[in-house]
Amino acid sequence: MDKQQHITFGQAPRIALWIGLLMLLTGLVIRYILGERGVNSLVPTLLGMPISMLGFVALEPEYASGAMRGVTALALLGVLLTFNVVPQLTAVLLGQPPTSSVITLVTNTLTLVLCGALLCVCLIAFGWVWYKRRATRTDE
Repeated sequence: MDKQQHITFGQAPRIALWIGLLMLLTGLVIRYILGERGVNSLVPTLLGMPISMLGFVALEPEYASGAMRGVTALALLGVLLTFNVVPQLTAVLLGQPPTSSVITLVTNTLTLVLCGALLCVCLIAFGWVWYKRRATRTDE
């Protein structure tokens, strides 16, 4: 019997796991140590927890494809949720006072950067898997 070979996603699951843990810890630090009590302080925690769990699940090659799809969807959701920080950053860079607290601005910016980087990593990993599958299909 020929066992089906799963094509892995390289280091992308580990990157997703660590970015998820970093987002989770960032949200907890902002919420409980710095004392920010808004909904925006929960965004990194609520996104980081499932991203890190899916990154852990994606380490197993059998479940990697579905878990990485989930990570990609959550990274896209994180980018869309925190994209509203860009006009605020532009205003701050032009010398205007921020419309929200500085901690919220930093939290949303960090979440946007981490989710954007994770989205890029996931898209590159999916492109690499597609290329490897196409190369193995033409070899047979």
